[in-house]
Amino acid sequence: MDMNFKMLAALCAAAFTITGCSNDNGTGNPADSSSTGAVSETSSDTGEISKLNSAEIKNEQITCKVEFSDNKISVDGKNAAVSGNTLTISGAGVFSLSGNCSDAKILVEATDNDEVTLLLNGVNLTSKNGAVIDCEKAKSLSIISAENAKNTLADTENYTFAEGEDEPDAAVFSRCDTVYNACEGGSLTINGNYKDGLKCKDGFSIAGGTLEINAADDGITGKDFVTVAGGKITINSTGDGIKSTHDTDEKRGYVTIDGGDITINSAKDGIQAETVLTVNGGKINIKAGGDEADKDISTNRGFLDFDNRGGNKFRPDGNGGMTPPDGGAMKPPADNGTTRPEKPSGFNPADAVSGATPVDDKTAQDTGSTESSDSMKGLKAGKSVVITGGEISVNAADDSVHSNGDVTVKNGTLALSSCDDGIHADETLVISGGKITVTKSYEALEGKNIEISGGEINVKAVDDGINAAGGDNGNMLGFNSNTEDYYISISGGNITVNADGDGLDSNGTIALSGGFVVVYGPTDSGNGAIDYEKSFAVSGGELIALGSSGMAQAPGTLSQPCLSIYADVSENSKIEVRDSSGNVVMSTTTPKKCGSLIFTSDKFKSGESYSIYANDTLLSTVTAETGVTGGGASANGGFGGRGGMGGQRPDGFTKPEHTSTVA
Repeated sequence: MDMNFKMLAALCAAAFTITGCSNDNGTGNPADSSSTGAVSETSSDTGEISKLNSAEIKNEQITCKVEFSDNKISVDGKNAAVSGNTLTISGAGVFSLSGNCSDAKILVEATDNDEVTLLLNGVNLTSKNGAVIDCEKAKSLSIISAENAKNTLADTENYTFAEGEDEPDAAVFSRCDTVYNACEGGSLTINGNYKDGLKCKDGFSIAGGTLEINAADDGITGKDFVTVAGGKITINSTGDGIKSTHDTDEKRGYVTIDGGDITINSAKDGIQAETVLTVNGGKINIKAGGDEADKDISTNRGFLDFDNRGGNKFRPDGNGGMTPPDGGAMKPPADNGTTRPEKPSGFNPADAVSGATPVDDKTAQDTGSTESSDSMKGLKAGKSVVITGGEISVNAADDSVHSNGDVTVKNGTLALSSCDDGIHADETLVISGGKITVTKSYEALEGKNIEISGGEINVKAVDDGINAAGGDNGNMLGFNSNTEDYYISISGGNITVNADGDGLDSNGTIALSGGFVVVYGPTDSGNGAIDYEKSFAVSGGELIALGSSGMAQAPGTLSQPCLSIYADVSENSKIEVRDSSGNVVMSTTTPKKCGSLIFTSDKFKSGESYSIYANDTLLSTVTAETGVTGGGASANGGFGGRGGMGGQRPDGFTKPEHTSTVA
């Protein structure tokens, strides 16, 4: 049967053409010994990602048939030979593999011009010592599961290496560009009991099909890149789920997700790219950190851990600062260079291979890396994370989305739960569209600079909701003298922030020129719904900021009226701003009590009086002027409010409803 599919090919190198799968018995010329296999490559210097053309594999295109059993390996065809329990492929071709064997290896030692395709036609192979597939040399390797074929490849915990060698170190290992695909009903399960499930020293692509990987360390590693165009991928790993590791060339080391249904349960990072991680489509469900991701967030971050930017490698359960998770002395990870790290308490990947344990990655102290070996982030990149579409769900013990550079969200749906930050960018976080929900976080959205021009954003945090601060922790006190470098700019979007710390917090400036923003700030007087160091300029848009009065701060530079009052309002109260005719201009229902109420809207008219109500009880009537009026919090903020310290954050989080209507 014909099968249409697509995939992503190598950056600066590969645009593969894979033949699909067929039971067609039509005539044709069988490939001779000099012919290529099912993969062809054309060089590309454009650095762009190409899609595959679709084709088919017919029976007569198979150059060699191999049948595995515990007693022998039978070969019928060219460019393959058997020695003991090892099948060696020495040239190009399409190799159909079938049968079961409890100790077998497939070694590919072709030439740099040979394209090799392994058609898995119902194989169940285990290697008792080393990789079950080891592609040492070829132009390209294609692994295809045949129609309705269920295939399993596994290694064991025991590997023997030549002196000075430490590879191959995965159940499926390749030194050339590699692609996986499957015909209708075909699947592949890889059990990596020693270390990685699948490791490619060039680039690895998934065009489609069903792929399940259970790994003692990382699920999928592609040095130059990993791309996913489609398919159903399930990864259970006690290391990272998917990662690309090239860190010396900014055009490599990337991960691109264009489609597919991806489920990752990892003890460490879910998807990691050394350079750029791009999500353009597909469905992604990640749990990073095992049961650590389900723990409650501790608000005891230690006196010196003001902002907790970038995550603390010694607090996978959300503790930080000077206070270790167990309340005892803080100790860095042991650095013995050989001991495999233990998986988090309670972590048990579904259907993972019995006895699988991770292999040690050297700690940050040993390598000089800024990331600890126990990083438990959902989506992570060294240079940038770019999200233009897709459905993304992350439950992480560390940041749900993290970049050492920038994060850009243009579209897509993100449902995030984190024991640290929901989205963290060391540099700039840009949101122009999409739907972002953060149901649990220490700080929900964080970056040195934050620019929001669109999207539906609803976030909850036990500390700051939207926080512009230095991604490198500034200095030891969590501050940085260059506060003018930090800003929050909101020009659009529908934004709801529920924060137990500061709602909108900038170590520099805040600017509001559009959009609708509602902040349900702290109930204790040590924080405010709004907190900024330099200035808060309002030139458009709408803002409702509710919180405690002790540290309440209002915008300072406005081209439209701002109403600010003090009043005691209980939780679940419906708050309305009405014009002199009784028309509702702004309204919301607060999920928690508040003592400071701030409203600004480009619908307000200077010289007109507005009445503020809570559950139809009049709180205050204010005459609007350009600037702040009403007798409540001003731009000076600080301890000038009338509230005291204390208060408790609400239990649970219910998405509030708010409306904005024109008078």
